[in-house]
Amino acid sequence: MTATLEKPAQRARKASASRRRGGKMTNEESYYWGLWAEIKRKFGLSGDALESLRKDITEQIFGGESKSHKSFKHGDYDVVLGAMRELLKQSSLVVYPEKVIEMYMDGEARRIAHLIDELEMPPAYVAAISFGKFRVRDWRNGLLAFEMMQLFYTCKARLYAYKKAGKTFTSTPAAEADDDNCPF
Repeated sequence: MTATLEKPAQRARKASASRRRGGKMTNEESYYWGLWAEIKRKFGLSGDALESLRKDITEQIFGGESKSHKSFKHGDYDVVLGAMRELLKQSSLVVYPEKVIEMYMDGEARRIAHLIDELEMPPAYVAAISFGKFRVRDWRNGLLAFEMMQLFYTCKARLYAYKKAGKTFTSTPAAEADDDNCPF
C-alpha cells in the first residue's frame, strides 16, 4: 500500500500592487512611502493636500521639474528623503515648506562640494566634466544637489580609472587658467 502526499490547499490571493506592476518595491521606495505616511499622520493632511505637498517638494528639489518617484535614481532618493526628514523635524507644517527644503538643499550641496574637493582633482577638469554633462562651468553655484551628486560619481569613477591605469592627475597653472585646455 502506497500513501500519496497531497499538497495543502493554497488560498487564492490577489497580488499586491507592487507585484502587479512587475516586482517588489525597493528599500528606498518603501522608505519613501513610509515617510509620506508619517508626514500625513503627523500633520493631519488629507490625500489631496499630501499629493500637492509631494508634487511641490519634488518640483522644488528638481528645479521646477515634476518627477515621479518611479524615475528616481539613488542620488535623487538621497536628496528627497533628506528633505522629507527635515520636514518631519519641524514641530508644525510650516507655511512654506520650500524654506525647509531650500535649507536642506544648500547643506546637501555644500556636503557634496566638499566630497568633490576631497578627490583633489584639478578644478579645470571638474569644470570640464560639469560642462560636458550639464552645460554649466560654475558647478558650485550652477548645479542642483542631485546634479552635483552625479558629478561626484562621475569624477570619482574617472579618478579610479586613472589610478587603475597608473596615471595621476597633475595640476598645472596653465590648465587651471583655461577651462578648455583640459590635459585629460
